[in-house]
Amino acid sequence: MNVSHHRQAILVFGIAIPLFCIVAIAVATFIGSGKLKNDYAKKVASLERYKT
Repeated sequence: MNVSHHRQAILVFGIAIPLFCIVAIAVATFIGSGKLKNDYAKKVASLERYKT
């Protein structure tokens, strides 16, 4: 069963690449959010030590 080049291009550029981009952005956001929370927790701990 041969798939036409046009249908294959639609599949790759219309579905696969955008889906990959969405997943990559979601992963980067999740990692960045975790790093921000970690940095914030360290700064709060430092501030608490400084206050006491």
